[in-house]
Amino acid sequence: QQSLQGLLPTLSMNAVWNRGYLGPPSALRNPNYQVGLNLSLPVNFNVVSQAYDFLAAKAENRRAAGALEAVHRRVRRETASAYINLEKATRSYEVSARKEAFAEKNLSLVTDQYRQGSSDAIRLAQAQLDYLNAQVGRTGALHDIFINRAQYRLAVGEPLW
Repeated sequence: QQSLQGLLPTLSMNAVWNRGYLGPPSALRNPNYQVGLNLSLPVNFNVVSQAYDFLAAKAENRRAAGALEAVHRRVRRETASAYINLEKATRSYEVSARKEAFAEKNLSLVTDQYRQGSSDAIRLAQAQLDYLNAQVGRTGALHDIFINRAQYRLAVGEPLW
């Protein structure tokens, strides 16, 4: 807009009113009125350089609009990616919780079999290890949910604290 305004002629008007007193209040007053009007037209090489400035400003405006659209696309992509990661972590937690429940039932069965003497110590140790691994997996999935939830909130612009 400034480049376009530089191409157009400028018109300015000035008005001045001075009122001076010469002597006592009964003396003549000396009013001074002035009105001025200025018209400035861009001519010669100034018009060419201003036209080039105007075209450069239009190109910069198009570049800025493209950059803004690229930022909008990047924000949408990051938000969608953060949401997908949060959903994936939530599903992973659900699977890990089921896996832990199955491992706990298996450990309970193997423990009962071991007490009855129908299972050996190796199978009991393996069931305990499976249960421990399932607990670690569920805890890791819960950690991933908290991290991905924070990343999603950050992506949508919510404050973390």
